[in-house]
Amino acid sequence: MRTKTIFLSLFFFSLIMFSCKKDKTTEPDLCAQSWATTTQDELTNYSNAIMTYAQDPTVANCEAVRQAAQAYLDALEPYKDCAVLTGQQKTDWETAIQEAKDEIANSTCE
Repeated sequence: MRTKTIFLSLFFFSLIMFSCKKDKTTEPDLCAQSWATTTQDELTNYSNAIMTYAQDPTVANCEAVRQAAQAYLDALEPYKDCAVLTGQQKTDWETAIQEAKDEIANSTCE
């Protein structure tokens, strides 16, 4: 599994999570706020797995990255229907999630 791709995926999902919040002067969007809260454990586990794999690129650590990435995507999946995602944003969200799932499914740890 390519470490660069993993880091870029992590960055991309983090960017999505925090860029979709509404302006602070408007009514707070509870769905956007809950992304950061409810997926924090999965994001932390994913980040830790990436760092461990980068330091020790074994098959077991690669599998741990794949499992953590899948858990993070599973945690993000319910938020596809949040009100902050409209039109192209929702399409981009669904595409990004599917591409990440496809990459995990097609990657191998050898």
